[in-house]
Amino acid sequence: MWVELAIHKFFLLIQKQNYFLQRLMACIAGGIASFSFAPFHYIVLFIFSWPCLIWLLDGQKTRWNFFSIGWWFAFGHALVGNYWVANSFMVQGIDMGWLAPIAVFCLAGWLALIFALLLAFFYNFWSLGLTRIFLLAEIWAAHEWVRGHLITGYPWNLTAYIWGNSLPIMQLSSWIGSFGLSFITVLLIGLIAYIPDRLRAGSHIKIFSSRWYSPWVILGMGLIVFVSFWIYGIERLKYTYNDVFPNVQLRLVQPNTAQEQKFKADVNVLSKDYMELSLQNQNSNNPPTHIIWPEAAIDSFLDRLPDLRRNLGTVVPTGGALILGALRAEPLVGPIHKMWNSIYALGSAGNIIAFYDKTYLVPYGEYAPMRSWIPFINNLMPGSLDFSSGLGPQTLYLSGLPPVGMLVCYEVIFPGEIIDKNKRPSWLLNVTNDAWFGQSVGPYQHLTSARYRSIEEGLSLVRVANTGVSAVIDPYGRIIHSMGLLKRGVLDVPLLKPLPELTLYARFGNWIFAFILVINLWIILFLKSRETK
Repeated sequence: MWVELAIHKFFLLIQKQNYFLQRLMACIAGGIASFSFAPFHYIVLFIFSWPCLIWLLDGQKTRWNFFSIGWWFAFGHALVGNYWVANSFMVQGIDMGWLAPIAVFCLAGWLALIFALLLAFFYNFWSLGLTRIFLLAEIWAAHEWVRGHLITGYPWNLTAYIWGNSLPIMQLSSWIGSFGLSFITVLLIGLIAYIPDRLRAGSHIKIFSSRWYSPWVILGMGLIVFVSFWIYGIERLKYTYNDVFPNVQLRLVQPNTAQEQKFKADVNVLSKDYMELSLQNQNSNNPPTHIIWPEAAIDSFLDRLPDLRRNLGTVVPTGGALILGALRAEPLVGPIHKMWNSIYALGSAGNIIAFYDKTYLVPYGEYAPMRSWIPFINNLMPGSLDFSSGLGPQTLYLSGLPPVGMLVCYEVIFPGEIIDKNKRPSWLLNVTNDAWFGQSVGPYQHLTSARYRSIEEGLSLVRVANTGVSAVIDPYGRIIHSMGLLKRGVLDVPLLKPLPELTLYARFGNWIFAFILVINLWIILFLKSRETK
């Protein structure tokens, strides 16, 4: 049919290009695939790019060529998807602007290396037919897990997130998590690359001896699977979730303070601004019981500032608490030996009720690997003391609130690693300061990650961001209340209850993903056994 012929001609066009053009095509394909993420969600670009990668790999005759095609695709993908990191260097001042492109290129190159190495390792398994579709899905999904855990981990823009505008498909993450949804996504989209195989296969592939292995039958089966997932998601979303905890009213404060202003302004001036927002226009019939400020609202060591804490205590509602991001130090007096990026809960007397220390730290933002080897590092990170890592996910028990799991900034991007399994929380709180990233795509992609954590864990998530987007997300990933990027104000919101039963993913976590990879590996070996050399 004409569609099959057209796709086959495009495949031949890719195969005819020289060494350099093929790598350029791989880089471009990876780059445009990144526009499938928030805030664009042009999924059709990923549907175009992924088969292109498969067809480019088909023509490679050596392990090195295999490696280089994979690296260029992943490099373009990471470069476009992470360009917003450069914004954080711009707010430091013009002296660090020169470092921005270097940092982004190095980050993209490192992330691409993980995929390329895995791809090269499985070079001998690559062959024409269905096998390579399942194989590449295995490699890509495994690479996303590896980059989410290697060294500090960076599971940003998982392929699952291209469905951020498709709530029905997002619901699948309540079963198999984001890593599992990434695998399913690249597997089903990869079936498109199988279409031209019949026109170039000849008789050397046994699987074509049966009509059930024809490309259009396989593609049709994949479409049926996708539609089944969509129907499941629609059915799951039919439940209008509005169960709230009684006697809890949260006030989320979004001051929209530029990062440059936070550097220059006195802590007392900034805290006064927060306090005014916290007290303005309170509803006397339903006043807030708890007030929440974003990450690093007080960019000082709050535990060493008793006078400031007492002043902050004046905005604390009776019987409630002020929850805010600030720095913490040890010891309380004298030279500081250790410091943390923390969340505090303050009482009406300014007393510290509880605190949580951030566990997942940002390299070269909160600590500096190889500090002694990089001469300009103190310009990027003033001072010689790195932040310390916290003790891991914790559930805090605060007066008037159900148990809460605390998350600072990008801790929310780690699937399966955000809650204390032994003391499961009833909701999640994520405070962040996305002012570092301006009006780029970064804050929107950060928000998308938070929505997936809600679905996976079956918990509502409250997100309080300095410059936005602040939001209340229900256990189905729906945004119930929000305040947009670069907006200033407050949100007075109730607190949603968790789902009555744990999701499958909440029970088993990423073991489900591991099981999927094992089953897929068995399928790969089975398909490989059906092929002739």
